[in-house]
Amino acid sequence: MVLKGSENPYGVDNVKKYHRTFSTIINTLIEAGFTIEKMIEPLPTDELLEKYPDYKDLFHKPDFLLIKVKK
Repeated sequence: MVLKGSENPYGVDNVKKYHRTFSTIINTLIEAGFTIEKMIEPLPTDELLEKYPDYKDLFHKPDFLLIKVKK
C-alpha cells in the first residue's frame, strides 16, 4: 500500500520521508481491510542516549511507528 502525498529528501540518497497523522495512517489501514494487532513507537535505549544525548527529544516525538496488522 502506498500513501500518496508530498515527499522530502531524508538526507540519505534514495530515502524519502512522509509526514502523516496517526489517524491518516490507521484509517488508511482500516479502510484497506486490515485489522490492527499492535502498535509500537520504539524509543532510544539508555546506551543510545549516552552516545547521542539529543535523542531525548524522541521520547515525546518518536521517529518510528511500527504497526502489526492482519488482513
